[in-house]
Amino acid sequence: MTDNPNVETKVLEDQPHLKVEEAKSSLPAQVLENCLPAVETQEQIDARIKREVEAKQLAEYRAKVQAVVDQVQVLTMPVVYVGAALAAAFVVFVMLGLYMEDPEVKLHTQQTIIQTHIGNLDHLMGMAQLQHFLPLILVLSVLTTVVCYFLFAKSRPREIDWSDSHLFLEYSGPLSYAIKWAAVESVVQTRRWDLFNGKQPNFIVKTKEGDSFTLKLTDIAQKHDVRSFFTLIKTNAPSAQITVDSEFASDNSYTELWLRYFSSPAARAKTGQLEKGARLVSGLYEIDHVIGGGGQGTTYLSKINPALIGRKKTSQEEHIFERIVTPSMEKLASVQQVVLKEYVLPVHRGQLTAQKTAEKLKAEAEILMRLDHPRIVKLMDAFIEDYRGYLVLDYIPGENLKEMTERLGCLPEKLVIDCAIQTCEILEYLHGLVPPVVHRDIAPDNLMLHEDGSIRIVDFNVAHQVDSSATATVVGKHAYIAAEQFRGKPTPQSDIYSLGGTINYLLTGQEPEPITRSHPRMLNAKVSEKLDEIVANCTYQKAEDRYKNASELLKALRAI
Repeated sequence: MTDNPNVETKVLEDQPHLKVEEAKSSLPAQVLENCLPAVETQEQIDARIKREVEAKQLAEYRAKVQAVVDQVQVLTMPVVYVGAALAAAFVVFVMLGLYMEDPEVKLHTQQTIIQTHIGNLDHLMGMAQLQHFLPLILVLSVLTTVVCYFLFAKSRPREIDWSDSHLFLEYSGPLSYAIKWAAVESVVQTRRWDLFNGKQPNFIVKTKEGDSFTLKLTDIAQKHDVRSFFTLIKTNAPSAQITVDSEFASDNSYTELWLRYFSSPAARAKTGQLEKGARLVSGLYEIDHVIGGGGQGTTYLSKINPALIGRKKTSQEEHIFERIVTPSMEKLASVQQVVLKEYVLPVHRGQLTAQKTAEKLKAEAEILMRLDHPRIVKLMDAFIEDYRGYLVLDYIPGENLKEMTERLGCLPEKLVIDCAIQTCEILEYLHGLVPPVVHRDIAPDNLMLHEDGSIRIVDFNVAHQVDSSATATVVGKHAYIAAEQFRGKPTPQSDIYSLGGTINYLLTGQEPEPITRSHPRMLNAKVSEKLDEIVANCTYQKAEDRYKNASELLKALRAI
């Protein structure tokens, strides 16, 4: 079966209306049944949508019922606490009173006290009068209960969420407020003690209608970036007075730069792909030609104007472009050409969509800035201009292994082994970082063969740091994705599976069967048994059956 490696797995997830014939021609039944959503007919799609709508309505109804229950619990909690305190105090009072009134107990107590404390009549009288303090103990118990409930209620987390136009605050149980960002008049920072978090920043938000709300930092940061909160206020209520620490409302945060650029749905100066000769960053970069393109944007080869390297931005250029990272002037000065990787965001989709795209670009930039390996593409600069974001990467002269195989057919085994060893050395470096970096898209078109014969890994768009507790998005070319990666749980061994599929492609010129153990010798009799076995061991469906790490695979490759 042949695959189209340019079709990512998410196509099936995002487009349930994909034709059945097209889906069946690109994926085996095993993948359709076990790893990907089943391909459906129109009737099945309609039935599924109906079930989803009904399930959503039921979930909303249950949420409302639960909210009412929570409200009842909130209202009855003080009564329960006070009632419990009164009952406990009453029981203590009755039991102690009965005990002290018992004639035998009273006589025994008096004899014991007299024998132990002869002449200490004051102590005896104090014991006898103990019961007179029981009402005071009862009152103190009630007051302590009330104070504890008050502190608990004040420290209880508040649900905070927002959209591009409104801020949503949970007030009490099912009650909530929706505040327009444009209605915010001022935000003042204070510090208050919290029962669960200690002393932490609080923000007093006042509206033009006179309402006032106190929001805790922990509640704001529970779902969103705190800086985005203040960016939305600045964008929609520019006259609002914001008196907070710069770390919360800085104008230089990575995400905020994007939100500022995409906050208003203005038209782009340029539409579509940039033409040859187009200039960016006030002429520092000049587009030479298009290298490739995709759904996110286009990749360009660009020339550098050495006279403009290091030049500071003028006041007239303040709103033309914005840098995201500090450029590496030394690297820029050492090259004549760079690759511009473009991220395009539709300007009418809202700020939250912009933020997600900004975070995606930020993640790739942060990973590339962490990496220091001679065979990994280097990041030199990153900026936004004309509602697009750009990563400036070093240019690698040569061709990728996908293009080479299409041009030459099956590659010689010796060359394939050399490419596999070099790739494995890079994976050994990536997986050895703390936390490990999983590339998640090792494939022939992401491995460049440099003119000097070295392999370079490019495109860290979908790379994943393993320390993340969240389930990763299913990305990558489905012919090269391991089963656990389909489930959103990539590991370093997922890259080993992808490398095995890549070796299979280079030896056969055919895409490997998804989620299938590959044997290139079945398609190319010239492949040695040892290399065929290595590929098969890389592509086991279960991760524990594959090579444990890149070092183990590297040892096997060098032993051929």
